[in-house]
Amino acid sequence: MTGLAEYIESQRAIIEREGFVLPKTSGSSMRPLIWGEDHCVVVGPLVGEPAVGDILMFRQALDGRNIVHRVVAVEGDADRRVYIARGDNCLGCERVTRDQIIGRVAEVHRLSGYRPWHVIPKKKFTVTDPVYRRYVRLWTLLWPLRRLWYHLRLRLPN
Repeated sequence: MTGLAEYIESQRAIIEREGFVLPKTSGSSMRPLIWGEDHCVVVGPLVGEPAVGDILMFRQALDGRNIVHRVVAVEGDADRRVYIARGDNCLGCERVTRDQIIGRVAEVHRLSGYRPWHVIPKKKFTVTDPVYRRYVRLWTLLWPLRRLWYHLRLRLPN
């Protein structure tokens, strides 16, 4: 096994033994839902096939980092399925195969105090929470406008 495959298997073994892993997050790719080090996520086992809207934790092949992004599309047939994932605050997408996936995000926990920019004003919420599900629907519908805004923002002078 390569280092990447060994790491993924070790994380999957922890999930199988403990029921979850609890990695602390960093970065801004999932804003406004997950704010870097203000949040951590509960990653459970991947049961069944990932669906559009699921948040997955996967190991990036290029630099070996754990990434937590949302599935925005599924391509291919059952034998060669590829999941297209993107951070809520990103333009670019990653192509993720099943063997890169460590697990599915089940809960988000806010580690520090509430701030006005938190989308869901709870200390902890599950991905089945009705407020969260409305957020996902709205955020997905607004993607074309957000994409336009990102492009305009890049062209504006500082």
